[in-house]
Amino acid sequence: MLRRALAWRAGALRPTLADVHDEPVHRRTMVFEAYEEGGVLQVTAELRDERPWVAVRSGAPGAGTETGADPEAGADAGAGTETGADPEAGADAGAGTETGADPEAGADAGAGTETGADPEVLHHMVLRCTLGTDDMTISEAVVEMHRFPHAECPAIAPAFGALVGLSVARGYTAEVQRRFGGVAGCTHVALLARMLGPAVVQAVASSRARAQARGLATEEVVSSSGTPWMRDSCHVWAEGGIGEQKLALGWRPGPGAFPARPLHEIRRAAADTRRSSANGPTMRPSPVEILPGAAKRSPSPRR
Repeated sequence: MLRRALAWRAGALRPTLADVHDEPVHRRTMVFEAYEEGGVLQVTAELRDERPWVAVRSGAPGAGTETGADPEAGADAGAGTETGADPEAGADAGAGTETGADPEAGADAGAGTETGADPEVLHHMVLRCTLGTDDMTISEAVVEMHRFPHAECPAIAPAFGALVGLSVARGYTAEVQRRFGGVAGCTHVALLARMLGPAVVQAVASSRARAQARGLATEEVVSSSGTPWMRDSCHVWAEGGIGEQKLALGWRPGPGAFPARPLHEIRRAAADTRRSSANGPTMRPSPVEILPGAAKRSPSPRR
């Protein structure tokens, strides 16, 4: 650490606070997982807010909640919530989160209801949605609140059932904000709902890439009614842009290494394929040759 500090002073490196502090003041993690079968996509979106410094503070409100914790630790703050503790003990301070404790007890102090939850976890919320991969319309939406700062927080969870019927397509993010923004929802679950859109798009892309890899893909996997399904979703997929030009040359999304090869390389490979075809079938390259990340069937080296 001293050597790096000296290097910073010499101007060799630009320091960041993460380099000089042992722990962050706050950590937020969001994880999205998607599972698909038979055209049905189920997505689980999870958010956790943590305050790492709470775990090392003796006697912090809500501390000492793990099994086997010292019943004296944090007694002034109403801890003593290890297995076997009196479920009523420390309710005023917001502990009481052991198995069998009243989940409403002390919620004002940030306990939440997660059995054995770490005291530094402020929010732990999950949004589960079911959609169809064809129209990407939400058919089911359920919110679970495992950790929250106020006893009243879970009361808003049923409101997110209004996600049902929304298509995760153009205009989705704005509609989620309109329905659940501000006092109409929960800031953290609404964030998960907004981020669900891009996650679903990537999940559908992965599902179609898997079908491509398994030899189950058809043109409809890449396009619908002649229009690439990712059209205008980003600068690469602008109408007539790089993505569509690659499709026209025979490239298809699939598993393997990324990024996909640049357009000029795919164009050159397609030209080589046409020349080989004109010269005869003997060393004709397979279309797989121009797919990024796919195993080449030709002995020619990949650039």
